Amino acid sequence: MLDVKNVLWRIVSRSVSFALVFAGAAHAGEALSVDLTADQVYDDNLFRLPGNVDPKTIIGNSQAHDVISRLGVQLNWDVPLSLQRLNGNVGIVVNRFEHNNQLDNNSLNMALGWEGEWAKLWKGNGKWRREQALASFADFQNGQRNIITHDYVEAGLSRQISSYWMMFGHLERGTSAHSLASQQYNDRHTLNVRLGVTGQSPAGSEMKLFISSRTVDFVNWTWSPGSVQDDGLREDALGFSLRWSITDSTTVEAGARIEQVTTAHLPQNDFSGNTYDLVLAWNDGGALKGRAAISRNIDAQESTYANYVLRQGERLTGQWAMRSMWLVRAQMSHEELDYRGGSAASRADTLDDVSLALVYIPFRITEFSIMYSESKRDSSATLGNFHDRSLQWEARVHWD
Repeated sequence: MLDVKNVLWRIVSRSVSFALVFAGAAHAGEALSVDLTADQVYDDNLFRLPGNVDPKTIIGNSQAHDVISRLGVQLNWDVPLSLQRLNGNVGIVVNRFEHNNQLDNNSLNMALGWEGEWAKLWKGNGKWRREQALASFADFQNGQRNIITHDYVEAGLSRQISSYWMMFGHLERGTSAHSLASQQYNDRHTLNVRLGVTGQSPAGSEMKLFISSRTVDFVNWTWSPGSVQDDGLREDALGFSLRWSITDSTTVEAGARIEQVTTAHLPQNDFSGNTYDLVLAWNDGGALKGRAAISRNIDAQESTYANYVLRQGERLTGQWAMRSMWLVRAQMSHEELDYRGGSAASRADTLDDVSLALVYIPFRITEFSIMYSESKRDSSATLGNFHDRSLQWEARVHWD
């Protein structure tokens, strides 16, 4: 059971300590900034187990709940050089678990970027980034540590072709590697190419028309007759996106695509249809702002169960500045997941999330928050159902 009194005492004591330490923080140079983050999370179902399952039968012990303490520091730089700009960051996050200390890990994250312009007609950019994170236990529940390392290289080039129109090209190469040998069948390489044109109005609205093609190669998986998961797929799309500033306080973002997913050996798992995103964002310039979104997208990056997932859902977020230093943030979402290529029998899930946070900003560079969140998933897969609750405190400091 959640010891609310003990958790709240931890939150209050640590928040006061951080406030005293960082109250007098000074500014550094504009080209450099430092982010410090400390938080602690109580999670009552860390391994996302169904309520009727004995944790010992799945993870080998009874500690399905845990307290995770995290401390992160990140150095950011953004250096202008005439018509060029260099940016990036390097940081480390230390993660410690109170009960399941076999999951303790340190994540090193880095990024290097460049942006440039020539003769007011050509623009280019390039970026490399590496991210590390403990794999989610939503589909992988045996309690072992599995660190996923993501590497991405991106490059883009655009040229102005009229007062308001520009043509562009974008290339992205990515790899995902799992540290746990039993999960390395899900290591993958991705290659994504996008070409299109974009137009901008004097008022700031923007429209894009594009074609794209992405290939996904599961590098450690070799398909053989009878296998229910493929070793590669290709995703092609023709689409457009629009950002329209209706008023000074209301913006609409919309996108629609005709997509086709082709697997290497299992045509019964192919997909042909439409995907979309629609977002309405508003900000009255005062106490209230919010964002409502609906979407239907192909996800070939997140699942360890299937080659790809078709995700469809709605999300609502809001913020209320009830006083000059106090904010209330809330979000709720509902999502339907259609797993394709993961098993001989189809899998369908519904996922509901809700969170509520109280935020205190005593100084411009410092933020403290307390957040309660809850997730519930209903699944047609064995062990796919779970109910999870968490309570988190967090302190952030940003020097710029």
